[in-house]
Amino acid sequence: IPYRTFQDKLVFVKSDENILLKRFSTKIVLRRRNNFYERQRLELSFNKESLADSISGLNPNYFINSASKLKYFKASYTFEGDHRDNTIYPSKGHYFIGKVSKLGLLKSDNINQTEWYFSYAYYMKLNKRWLADINFRTKLTSPLLQPFATSTAIGYKTDNIRGYDLYVIDGQKLGLFKSNLRYNLFDKNVKIPAIGKLKAAQIMPLALYPKLFFDAGYVSNKNYMMNNSLLANKVVAGYGFGLDIVSIYSGALKISYAFNNLGEKGLFFAYGRDF
Repeated sequence: IPYRTFQDKLVFVKSDENILLKRFSTKIVLRRRNNFYERQRLELSFNKESLADSISGLNPNYFINSASKLKYFKASYTFEGDHRDNTIYPSKGHYFIGKVSKLGLLKSDNINQTEWYFSYAYYMKLNKRWLADINFRTKLTSPLLQPFATSTAIGYKTDNIRGYDLYVIDGQKLGLFKSNLRYNLFDKNVKIPAIGKLKAAQIMPLALYPKLFFDAGYVSNKNYMMNNSLLANKVVAGYGFGLDIVSIYSGALKISYAFNNLGEKGLFFAYGRDF
């Protein structure tokens, strides 16, 4: 498991004999769909985690104060407005999500943390072939001193900067901008020949989108010396070109050749959606 970050890279430790981390979570969720485009979600959960003594010794801030256990209730509210023409690979429309979470509802809870997260994306068709999209995201958390396990910012889930795919930046505040200029090179149904038990040929939709992209972000971390961060508290940016391959599944295969403002470059692969 990763037990800390050092110079914006996850540091891992593993053991073939011991259980390093146990997690238990249970929750109740209420969902309301206001109309076709808008959804709300209210969630209450109980979370319990226990850490091997060796990990809390390696990183006393994993749960803060060398603790080996973390127990807390969490409440969160999410509002989602989805006006895109396609949730897997949109070409026009806009998308908004706002989420507020409180970790630690009782005095007996081992954490007291508040999180605000907002994201807005706008997709547009420039003409029959050219597409463009922009996305702004921000995340604010308090207090300033947080456990390593909950102080995530850039590099986790979909909050990434292309060109910094091998990095993570921890911190309390996040600002992120992402953009793409895409070209619809190919979009047709492709016939797949019969293979094995598939007696008849299959029809599969396939679309190819070459693209140019630019991402930039900023993470504020008041405790950056704890993990010797070189990227926190400064603007980081990545840009490049790539190819998105879209088919019938739940996301797109994204191939990117990216550059960052450290002078590094590389070829990266990803699969999934933007959200």
